[in-house]
Amino acid sequence: MGFTLREGRWYEAAILLRGFTERKFSNEVIAKRIAAAGFERVKVTGSGSARMAVGKWARPTSERAEIPRQIAKLREIT
Repeated sequence: MGFTLREGRWYEAAILLRGFTERKFSNEVIAKRIAAAGFERVKVTGSGSARMAVGKWARPTSERAEIPRQIAKLREIT
């Protein structure tokens, strides 16, 4: 999924983990993967297949971000 994100803005993501292995990932591991996509100050909550994440987009606005497939919903928050 591609999505235009604005530098310095905060986003909330609903994360849906599929498969037994993904569901066992710790929130810390998920936060690191989200950070690798371009977010900073990421916090992940929840357990099992449904998690929530909040993070600040750290890359330039003009960049077309490739969002991991596990992110089911993404919205800007204020």
